Amino acid sequence: MSRDKKPAASFSEAAPLLCNFCRGAEGGCKNALPASGELARALRQTLERERVGERLTRRLGERPLHHKKLKVSLAACPNCCSQPQIADLALVAGAYPRLARPADCTGCGSCAAACPDGAIEVGEDGPVFDPQRCLGCNNCSRACPEECLELSPTVYNFLAGGRLGRRPRLAEEVLPGAPAPQAPQALAALLREYLEQGGELPRFADWWGKRAPK
Repeated sequence: MSRDKKPAASFSEAAPLLCNFCRGAEGGCKNALPASGELARALRQTLERERVGERLTRRLGERPLHHKKLKVSLAACPNCCSQPQIADLALVAGAYPRLARPADCTGCGSCAAACPDGAIEVGEDGPVFDPQRCLGCNNCSRACPEECLELSPTVYNFLAGGRLGRRPRLAEEVLPGAPAPQAPQALAALLREYLEQGGELPRFADWWGKRAPK
């Protein structure tokens, strides 16, 4: 992977807190969904307000082993270049389409052809979107030659508990479709619960595996 395509890390690699915000969240990717830059700033402010790095350093030391570091990811689109599926905590952006101007739709099928997830079927009345398959990537809206599709406000799927190593596990969805103001708040609440436990601080993924509802 070339240097300019690497996800943007926000904190020192030596620190106990590793933040992996994709280039889209920093304003450098055409696939980034609207408002992702604002969410990146709000997430940084939340982590600083909660003194997460400082609290982790007190509990883990200044240079903990890599697997004990807390990893936070933000993906500005469903392509997930910042690897949210293997982060301790992650937010993944999505914005969902609807046919806003039916009279302008010609039924050309450009939206369906552009959808990588097979979430669109075009009928006599225009495109029909499958909410179970649509990831909210905006490919269809960009492809529409008549500009008759409209996106919802950007929302964020909140994930937790991803890990690599000896027992790898993909992060689980905690809160789907959270609006931008709610997403950092939900992340902060879970962080407080994790950091306020007594005794030796376990790896987040281990704690989450015992805490998460079955």
